[in-house]
Amino acid sequence: MWEMRYNYIQMIGDNIKQKLKERRMHVAELSQKTGIPASTLYSYTSNVGTPSAKAIKKIADALNTTADDLLKEPEPLYHTTDEFRRAPGAIAMFVKDGFYDRMPPEDKKMLETFLQGLKARYDGGK
Repeated sequence: MWEMRYNYIQMIGDNIKQKLKERRMHVAELSQKTGIPASTLYSYTSNVGTPSAKAIKKIADALNTTADDLLKEPEPLYHTTDEFRRAPGAIAMFVKDGFYDRMPPEDKKMLETFLQGLKARYDGGK
């Protein structure tokens, strides 16, 4: 199975951003709910700062989630065939900004087929 590796700071920042997006909440609102300055929250979501355990708890409560959810490695942004998952770099540009997620299933399959064909062509059919 394809694995996504994160460093600790990026993982927390990405999880906070994801929860904000899911809750349709902005950093300013999160700041009001937690009492944590917006600039500090931006440092977390920009993967610059690392929140303390106390801050993680406040953020989790405000986002109606658990600290564990903010500390765990996120799920992959997309689910594709096993072959495609083994080469995640090939689709990185399509995953950025949710582009891949917005594609209809037939376009995703066409993209996978195309990239698998290129791989076979240049790997000699391996």
